[in-house]
Amino acid sequence: MELDRNLYEQRGELLVMFYEYHQNNSFGYFEGPKTVIVEADSAEEADRIASENGVYFDGVASGIDCKCCGDRWDHAWGEGSDEPEIYGKKYDPVHDRAVVVYK
Repeated sequence: MELDRNLYEQRGELLVMFYEYHQNNSFGYFEGPKTVIVEADSAEEADRIASENGVYFDGVASGIDCKCCGDRWDHAWGEGSDEPEIYGKKYDPVHDRAVVVYK
């Protein structure tokens, strides 16, 4: 469901969103969950919360991740979604290999 974030901001209401983090299999393997979904007020806050829960950024630059494969995790982008989703589909806690971090 597409929401008009500006409408909520104009009313002074807080619209909490969910941001997805998909793991790249740097060095040919995954570490922990393939996907992390974070509830946050903004992409910046989601990055901070994700960092506090095991997601890291710039792994190649810091020597943690493989230069050929690239960084294991990327920063949040976009406006998020109004409910936990994976690639645009509603998160299914029974079947999806993901972790959801709620505020």
